[in-house]
Amino acid sequence: MAWRARAARDSGEVIQTPDRSLPSSVGRPVVALTPTAGHKLRDVFNRWKVSGDNPSAGTIRKKEIAVRLYEQFTGDAPIESLTPEMGDAFAGWLLTRCKAEKTAKDHLDAVKSLLNRATKQGGLGWLPENPWQAWRVKVRKVNTRKPWCAEDLVKLFDSPLFRSYELPSSPSAGGAAAYWVPLLGLFTGARQSELCQLRTADIEADGEGLVLFITSERGDEEDGTDATSTKTEVSKRRIPVHPELLRLGFGDYWEDVRRAGHKLLFPAVQRAAGRPAGEYFSDWFLIYRRAQGITKRWVDFHAFRHTASTRLTDAGVSDTVVDYLTGHASSGRGSARTYKHMQELRGLQAKLAYPELRLPRVYYGRDEA
Repeated sequence: MAWRARAARDSGEVIQTPDRSLPSSVGRPVVALTPTAGHKLRDVFNRWKVSGDNPSAGTIRKKEIAVRLYEQFTGDAPIESLTPEMGDAFAGWLLTRCKAEKTAKDHLDAVKSLLNRATKQGGLGWLPENPWQAWRVKVRKVNTRKPWCAEDLVKLFDSPLFRSYELPSSPSAGGAAAYWVPLLGLFTGARQSELCQLRTADIEADGEGLVLFITSERGDEEDGTDATSTKTEVSKRRIPVHPELLRLGFGDYWEDVRRAGHKLLFPAVQRAAGRPAGEYFSDWFLIYRRAQGITKRWVDFHAFRHTASTRLTDAGVSDTVVDYLTGHASSGRGSARTYKHMQELRGLQAKLAYPELRLPRVYYGRDEA
């Protein structure tokens, strides 16, 4: 079969290309082989795109790549012709094609999710069961990111940006996002795209302070806001705004942006259609931290998540609460989805402290239009 020959060729074996023509002496006409009739994986993909799942543009793009890889490996074989043996070979082939094990895993999982949808249980009923369900790509855990050390944190925040609110002129910095997003990352452990995509409606006052919603919702064409998204389901969360952020004037900033009529909390953030909200901001943050003398590879924005988690744990906050506040999958010693009253969460989150930072309040209300 074509998929088996392709897998052998990718593993280094020499495979001769067959001669598709028959000599005239055979005395019979050449009969072209026709592929087995059935449904294609792309048929499932096209139905999923317009389904009630309402996938984001980024999710569609990633699954489209997985479908193309499937088509390349199998020769676009009908899903009814798939065997478990082919799934094992596909997983191995992906590992030879992808630079990272996690990328290979994501591609295989995307194909498996479409095959699940094609089963009777999945709704389409084109397959009795998923023939590739048993296969997976194991990702060896390599935690290269570590929490920020006190010395580097002081370096990062010791600049005119955080000492006198001198916003950078680079469009990639996103205006006021350059000041608030790093602070939000430090005091929430949220991902930069989760923060850059925030809308003013994602923040509410509850009488005790402010509450921040990190969620996944469709965009609104009428008011011009893009869709919001989260990396995983457990990333959707409702968390209190840290008291230090309120001391620095975050509540006033939120009110100023609302009064200016903006729907987005950081209206100057640049965002390409279908791309993560923090993509351009990430480019600027890399340049900024290097300018502050922080050049180590893995001391980046994402490391704020590890920093917040570590400090909360060191302060005696349970793994369950830490996972919920930062939007991490459960660590196994408690469910990250356990409901916590906002008043209780606020008290636990307040234990997140950075005594080495003595940031002055530099925002007192400005026109952010």
